[in-house]
Amino acid sequence: MDSWLTFSDFNAIYPDSGLTEPQFTQLAADAVFSIMEATHWRANTAADEDSLAQLRACQARLVHLAEGMDTGWDGVTSVSNHGYTESYASGTDQQNYLQQRQRQIIEQTLSAPATRWMLYQGGVYHPPRRR
Repeated sequence: MDSWLTFSDFNAIYPDSGLTEPQFTQLAADAVFSIMEATHWRANTAADEDSLAQLRACQARLVHLAEGMDTGWDGVTSVSNHGYTESYASGTDQQNYLQQRQRQIIEQTLSAPATRWMLYQGGVYHPPRRR
């Protein structure tokens, strides 16, 4: 599975995006890996059009998020105007924020009825009773 989303589909959804095709390819591959990891590789078995459409939408949102992180994140966490002090986030803070937003996007997008089966909801093993 390379990708559910093509570069032309992404440009149709986000026409103001400034990504080139090689940049898109890398971000799309990262998005596929994030989706696969979150669904415990169940997304790879999706075959119906509703599921594939949800996976394309999820991948597009993840690529758009990653694109915005490259350009929109200035790293400033707090500013004090009186003495002019700025605090900056570390690279791990940015990575943690990105991972948290990715999980939120995946859960929001794939919690639709057509794709809810992909998300692990937890389970409890009940062994057979002793007789």
